[in-house]
Amino acid sequence: MTKEKDIFTAGNRGIIQLGGLLKATTIGVGENVTITNYDSHSSLKAALEEMEADIAALPASFDKQKANIETFRSALETEAKKDQINRPFWSVTSQGLIEAAKSVASIAPSILTTAERLAQWFAAIQQ
Repeated sequence: MTKEKDIFTAGNRGIIQLGGLLKATTIGVGENVTITNYDSHSSLKAALEEMEADIAALPASFDKQKANIETFRSALETEAKKDQINRPFWSVTSQGLIEAAKSVASIAPSILTTAERLAQWFAAIQQ
């Protein structure tokens, strides 16, 4: 079995999960495919780190927007490290991140895409 981002495969069979949260300890699908203790927090951490790199790559002329986006991103990263996520804080902050990311979407659409993924991740854990 191999894992690349959110795609798991075994031979020519696989599971594709796009966004959201996988809420299970063990999943068996198809023929001899098992995913055990998949840590969705690893995906969250990777998304936050990916966004940090994308923010750093923005041109200097976008320093004000970079600072605004980084404030929200950093706040979410700090909150994600806690054992118990403050849901109202995460909700407001992830929506603020999306709004801030829209200011650079024309030159860095990946920042907006990642912000939306983070909001979807949070929405999935609220269910």
